Amino acid sequence: MKLNIIAVVFSLITFNASFAQDLSGKWKGKLKQGATLFNFELDLQKLDSINYTCITTIKVGGEYGVMEAKCSFKNNNLYFKENEIISDKSTKNHWCLKTANLSYFKTSNTPRLQGKWTGGCDPGTIEVAKIKPVTKIAEQLLTKKERKAEINSKIDNLFSEWDNIYSPGCALGIIKNGELIYTKGYGMGNLDYKIPLTADSKFYIASTTKQFTAACIALLSIEGKLSLDDEVQKHIPELPKYQDKITVRNLIHHTSGLRDYLLLMRLSGKSFEDYFSIDDGIQLLSKQKKTNFSSGDEYLYSNSGYMLLAEIVNRISGMTIRKYADKNIFQPLGMTNTFFNDDHSQVIENRVVSYHYQSNTLKSFVQNFDALGDGNLITTINDMYLWDQNFYHLKVGGKEFTDLILTQGKLNNGDTTNYAFGLIHGKYKGLKTVSHGGAFLGFRTEFIRFPKQNFSVIIFSNVSNFTPTSKTYQIADLLLNDQLTEIPKETKKVSNSDALKKLDLNQLIGNYEIQAGVFLEITLKNSSLHVLQSWNKSSYKIINTKENAYGTPNNPSIQFSFSELKDGFSQILILREGRGESVWKRKEKIHFPNENLEIYTGDYYCKELAVSYFIFLEDGKLKLKVANQNPQKLELTALDTFTADLGILRYNKLNGEIQSFELDAGRVTNLKFEKKQL
Repeated sequence: MKLNIIAVVFSLITFNASFAQDLSGKWKGKLKQGATLFNFELDLQKLDSINYTCITTIKVGGEYGVMEAKCSFKNNNLYFKENEIISDKSTKNHWCLKTANLSYFKTSNTPRLQGKWTGGCDPGTIEVAKIKPVTKIAEQLLTKKERKAEINSKIDNLFSEWDNIYSPGCALGIIKNGELIYTKGYGMGNLDYKIPLTADSKFYIASTTKQFTAACIALLSIEGKLSLDDEVQKHIPELPKYQDKITVRNLIHHTSGLRDYLLLMRLSGKSFEDYFSIDDGIQLLSKQKKTNFSSGDEYLYSNSGYMLLAEIVNRISGMTIRKYADKNIFQPLGMTNTFFNDDHSQVIENRVVSYHYQSNTLKSFVQNFDALGDGNLITTINDMYLWDQNFYHLKVGGKEFTDLILTQGKLNNGDTTNYAFGLIHGKYKGLKTVSHGGAFLGFRTEFIRFPKQNFSVIIFSNVSNFTPTSKTYQIADLLLNDQLTEIPKETKKVSNSDALKKLDLNQLIGNYEIQAGVFLEITLKNSSLHVLQSWNKSSYKIINTKENAYGTPNNPSIQFSFSELKDGFSQILILREGRGESVWKRKEKIHFPNENLEIYTGDYYCKELAVSYFIFLEDGKLKLKVANQNPQKLELTALDTFTADLGILRYNKLNGEIQSFELDAGRVTNLKFEKKQL
């Protein structure tokens, strides 16, 4: 099986003095094992003259490997690069180059070599034809093609890690001035059957779905079938009424205060791979006695709002959201491969399977999830291009619709949030952006528009360690480089970071907390700083950019700044992401040597989740177990207060006896667990 290769047409125009000879004719070469097991050299020699060397890297799986070759003339800048299948493993550690199209290009007035390797396991030859010089106009056109090919090559390099038949990967779409200028798949959509990813692969796009759910609500509002200021219980009376009115608008802008149903599901001991329907989600929310905050007071991202919005569409449109969206959005735009997936058992041609790594082994996710609205839309790169163009051509909904779905939310105090109708307003290096990403069951997605530049990037991935947002920014760096500016310096002084001398790496390590149970752990590995996020266990490297500032190598919009040295350690970490900024304070371990941990043990029951938590002592450590999940360690952080992976537990006493605890877990707060009395 061969990988797709873009052939590069070339011409021989002029040469450097040291290489003035004709490149046409026969070449020979041989693939040799290098210094390490999977490093090889491909030596090419023109039969009558000079040696050329190609250093290759081979990733091996089964009976095949992938050669990523960068070849260059000695003492010169000429090169070629290809991805090809290495096969015919005749003996252990001995590989042969079965077939390869060899080609490279350079800018104007430089030779361009192409040919086909036909050597097999023995030395073979490359036939290189001589082409007559082209006209000046043709040369200019060729130079333009070269520049495009060079950019395409740089884009492909961003995804080279996944560009083989043994890995999941991603599908990419780049839109400029109304045209889908570049689409490509890297890696496999189904590893069992070696089905490659393409622009027509059908992805589950996770939270990138939200813009379509909100679009349905916007259309129903314009039709007069609902008001955005309707109380939610008007359409879903099963929900309890809280002290403050929650409106449809609150759901759209994440200002409702409703607890996140996905987190409630996890806290109840369920796996996201378990069967779960929209009815299950509504039933779970109907049991919640409290909200996280009064509606409209704060912005807090909650999947519950969008699951409820989908149900509102179901109930007032006279059809399911799948049918309503298809009739009013997808069919008019020609999005024939896009739909809300309300039946997980449906056979879907060209459906993409998602994966994650477990002990360095790829595992596929089981998809049993039927809840939707916050996610569960199936689509392709080619279909998302059609949706992107509606923001310019207004085919669906007209200007009133487009203006509405771009409207940002407002809090009770008058502040504007950056969240509109499933779309996030932002900036990147001075340019306005409208975007949304998603992450669920191994799928990682990002759709970002630069509206004034008429430029968009869409990336859908099917492996959990993929970071599509950073890749979209890197592509913007390549294609919008003449319009981007550096991130402006903050005018507001939030710390004395600039006044500090550069701190030693050992002075930066530790935990920095933004709220109880939510912290960033900074560690030192191989003389480099690494960040571990407590809420999702995501880990990544950061590098020094200036003085006490650090950034992620692939996403310049994220910056970490350390400050306020005390007792030999920095006390403040400022995290900047785009226009947003958050302050994280060093979390110090507190020791209570005389604390009796036995009093905290026992069975605790939560009516709102219908689940028991078992807390016990093991080897002198307090641990918590939920259902069939692995036990979690509890760490004492304050009097009667513990943190665990799932959040923070605050114990309540009466007459010195433990009665209950309340759990705060990010998008869910104040869940009460009563201790079962013996």
